[in-house]
Amino acid sequence: MSKADVRAMAAAHGLHDLAELPSAPCLSSRIETALRIEPQILRAVDRVETLIRGELSPDTVRCRVRQTAVVVELDETTLSRLSDADRVELARKIADAFDGQPPIHFQAYVRGSAFLREQSA
Repeated sequence: MSKADVRAMAAAHGLHDLAELPSAPCLSSRIETALRIEPQILRAVDRVETLIRGELSPDTVRCRVRQTAVVVELDETTLSRLSDADRVELARKIADAFDGQPPIHFQAYVRGSAFLREQSA
C-alpha cells in the first residue's frame, strides 16, 4: 500500500484527521544499516529529537545512530545559531540519552542524505 492508499482508506472510513496527518519517517530509519535496531536505541533517538525540538524549535532535526557516533542533523539556520557552548551542553544531554557512550557530532541536514552519508562515514 502506498501512502496515498492509506490516506484514501482513512478518509473512506471517516478518519479525516488521520488522513491529513503529515508523513513522518520511521525512527528505525535513523539507525545505520547493519546495526541492530533495539528498543532502547529507538527511545534514545526519540528522546533526543524531542529534547532538541523543545529547546531549539528547529525546522528539521534527525538523530542518526552510526557505528562510531551519534550524528544530530539540523537545518542550516538552527545549526548556525548554535554556539560552541550550546553544542557542548547539547552533546552532554544527548550523550545522557545514550548512556554517555558515543561521541556526538552536529551537521547540516540534507534531505535524502542518510544513505549517502552512511556510505561516506
